[in-house]
Amino acid sequence: MKRSHRRYVIVLAGVISAGGLVLTGLWLRPRLAVGRIRTEGITSYYVYSGTDAGHTGKLPAIIFIGHPLSSPFEDLDTYKDRFDEPVLLIWSGLVADLRKDCRTADETVWARKRPLFLTLLDDYERKLPIDKDRIYLTGYSAAGVYAWMLAYDHPELYGAVVPMSAPSYPRQIQEHLEAAHTLVTVVVRGEKDDTPPCDLAGEMRTGRIIESCNYDSRFVLKAGEGHRDMHKYWRENLQYVLQFRRKDNQKMTSSRQHTAASCRLWREPRNELQAHLEELLEAGHSRNLSESEVMNMVEKAGSVSQTDSQRHGVMVRRNAEPQAFVRRSQIVGKAIFLYSYGP
Repeated sequence: MKRSHRRYVIVLAGVISAGGLVLTGLWLRPRLAVGRIRTEGITSYYVYSGTDAGHTGKLPAIIFIGHPLSSPFEDLDTYKDRFDEPVLLIWSGLVADLRKDCRTADETVWARKRPLFLTLLDDYERKLPIDKDRIYLTGYSAAGVYAWMLAYDHPELYGAVVPMSAPSYPRQIQEHLEAAHTLVTVVVRGEKDDTPPCDLAGEMRTGRIIESCNYDSRFVLKAGEGHRDMHKYWRENLQYVLQFRRKDNQKMTSSRQHTAASCRLWREPRNELQAHLEELLEAGHSRNLSESEVMNMVEKAGSVSQTDSQRHGVMVRRNAEPQAFVRRSQIVGKAIFLYSYGP
């Protein structure tokens, strides 16, 4: 019995040891694949995404502004090898030291972080094979707000910005909305996001601005979903912006770029047709109406004509009021794509 018991103990210890090795391997796997860059006391992490990504010359770089509560290893491992081309993924530790109670729009913190990020970016470019015309900023929640503020502070440096579940209330965003004129901006929020400040109307207004400023920008409000639900839409929106380059944004032709005047349309009183269409679109999606039902509502609001295929939408006219443009994407799907005006 004693020998049998000893054998049982040995086998059990072996199983536990093997299980421990497996768990240790799973824990180490993402960490061993990640590189580190130390700049001005801040640690950032990076990983090559895609087959032979480290041997293909200059690469597009997606820079995640790391959230203080997130893990760089988990974030990078989640999106590694998930894109259609080789990409360099960087998790920036810029705001990793912020306290939980620190306001995103804190002027003192912003004054310190703003120039510091340019130092970090310069170090990334010196130490990593980054294509300077294809740098994209992104972040989630408070980190998404910082990504947005940094991108609008120097829009000439980036190909696009993708703030996820990020409110737009900070002055650093609202006072620089003209940056959306040349920088592709993709904002994704949940309709039931209850993270303060809870100002859905304000976010929708900002969404109208960025879409009216730039043909390629998107404001996507996911119906019935909350703050934490947006992670599942992150990769697809990052994949979308990889097609844009910094030089493309700076050299946009008039056929794809709205004028500065159209970017300021939100400041002017809306005519009755514009207001009516906006209400119909929002009501149609909140009631989960089908595409044909929403389109029927639009047709009842005014005379609808198809626009050219490049713009993918319809033009609505009524009496002597200014005509209004509705994107096709605003009519299709369960998400609420906010109404934007044509040039």
